Amino acid sequence: MTHQSPSPAANRPLELIFLHYWGGSAATWDGVINLLPADVKTHTPEFRGWGENHSEMPSDASLHLLAADIEEFIARRTTGRYLLVGHSMGGKVAQIIAGSRPANLAGLMLVAPAPPTAMALSAEQRETMIHAYDSAESTAFVLDNVLTAGGLPHAIRQKALQTSIAGSRDAKTWWPKVGIGEEVLKQAASIDVPVHVLSGEKDRVDTPATLQEKLMPHLSNARLEVIEGKGHLLPLEAPTAIAASLMQFIDLLLSAD
Repeated sequence: MTHQSPSPAANRPLELIFLHYWGGSAATWDGVINLLPADVKTHTPEFRGWGENHSEMPSDASLHLLAADIEEFIARRTTGRYLLVGHSMGGKVAQIIAGSRPANLAGLMLVAPAPPTAMALSAEQRETMIHAYDSAESTAFVLDNVLTAGGLPHAIRQKALQTSIAGSRDAKTWWPKVGIGEEVLKQAASIDVPVHVLSGEKDRVDTPATLQEKLMPHLSNARLEVIEGKGHLLPLEAPTAIAASLMQFIDLLLSAD
C-alpha cells in the first residue's frame, strides 16, 4: 500500500504523497522515488482495485470516494506538511483533495493529469477503454501505442503489463464508465497552493494543448512544464525528469516559507 523512504526521521519538512494512474499501482512511482534523496519521506497509497488494495469499488463510486480514501490515508500516515503528486487519474483525484484546501498541503504537482473537465467519450471509445486491460495483448497495445512515446525498457514494460492486467474488473471499468466523465472544475478553481504541471510533449491522452486549454485557466497559481519526446506515462518514461522537477518545486516551496 505505501512506500516509505529509509530515513526514520526525514530532515526535509515536506512528506510526498504519490497518486497513480488508471492501470497503475504504488510501483508506478518506484523509478521516481529511487532517484530522490534518502531524507525525503514518501507515501504511495493505491486506489481501490489496483496493486495491493483489494477494497471493493461500489457501483455508486465516484472520484470523491477515491479522494476520501486518500484523505483518510493522509490523516493516518502523515505527520506534518506534505506535497501531493498525482498522475493522470490520480491527478484528477488530487485536484479534488487540493480544492478542499487541507491545512497541511504545501503544494500540488500534477503529472500528465486528467483535466477537471468532463471528458465525453463515444460509445466506441468507452468500450475500447473498458477492455484496454483485458489481456496481455490488449494491454501491450495500449502501452506501446497510446500511453507511451517510443515504448518502455523491457523490465519496466513487463511490470506495467502485469500491474494493469491484475487490476480488479470493477476498477478497470469504473474510470471509462464514470470517473473520466466527472467534472471537478469547482474543486480545481478552489486550489490555493502553488501547482506545477508536467506534460509529455508526445502525450496522446492529455496533450499539452489540452492541458493548456482545459486545466491551466482554472488554476490560479500554476506553471506548465513540457517534457520533450515523452508520452503519457511520465513516471515510467521520464523518472529522472520528474525527480528533478520535483526537487526544484520543493526548493521553491520551502524558499517561500
